[in-house]
Amino acid sequence: MTNINNIRSKMKTVPEFKQTVLISSTIVFVTAITVLTNTAESAAADFSFKPSITVSEEYTDNVFLNSLAQKSDYITRIRPGFTSKYNAPFWEWDISYAYDYRYYAKQTIKNDNTQEVAAKGLIKLIDERLFLELSDTYKRVSLDSVRDTTTESLSFQQTDSNTAVVSPYVILRPTAATMLKTGYRYINTLYKDPAAVDNVSHVGFMESYYEVAPKLTLNLEYRFTRQESDLQQFNRHDAYLGSRYEYADKSFIFGMGGVSKVYYNNGINNLNPIW
Repeated sequence: MTNINNIRSKMKTVPEFKQTVLISSTIVFVTAITVLTNTAESAAADFSFKPSITVSEEYTDNVFLNSLAQKSDYITRIRPGFTSKYNAPFWEWDISYAYDYRYYAKQTIKNDNTQEVAAKGLIKLIDERLFLELSDTYKRVSLDSVRDTTTESLSFQQTDSNTAVVSPYVILRPTAATMLKTGYRYINTLYKDPAAVDNVSHVGFMESYYEVAPKLTLNLEYRFTRQESDLQQFNRHDAYLGSRYEYADKSFIFGMGGVSKVYYNNGINNLNPIW
């Protein structure tokens, strides 16, 4: 454990290395999807590829969201990108990519360009039984966990993040009215800004659904999460109970509630209601 912490602390002091990891993980995932898509194209599956480009001009009277020292600017944005989907009997892929070029006419900010990647894949290892979900998301996020600055500014108090998810799971149907889904989810989140805290989550989950009537379903869910970061580590248990009622075609009412118990490594425990 000591060696792992030493490695993490060294990584924190090398922002260039973190940036390389962020970009590399995205490229590897997208490349893998592209290769699989090309090799399976002969199987006559559903495949689509749509390029796009967006050009826009914006004006802001407060680039840095500072009420005491406001600075205005005109921002030109050029966003080339593409979306791609592939559906086959045993795997599905859904990719979107955009490069966001931003030019500030008054040079209040320089070299503020980013990219967005949303790649999702589903591999059906055993049809209708064993599945493997993969995803990778690269986007700009707020550094403030309380205030989402991405809705107010293009760059203030923000950083690029990369979240990779690997999730194998099993779906069982003990009876015609019952479905059980259980599996594991690995989540790795990295941030470009060294001040942000990278974290890794290990999640075990179980979801059960019981059809009481053709339009009424009961849901029972349990999730265990182990989160690790340089800031803190904790174990969390979440249990939910809920129901879903379809009162018309494609119209339904759904609600869930339960409790969440968190055990922090420093000895503090929290019990809270959730819904």
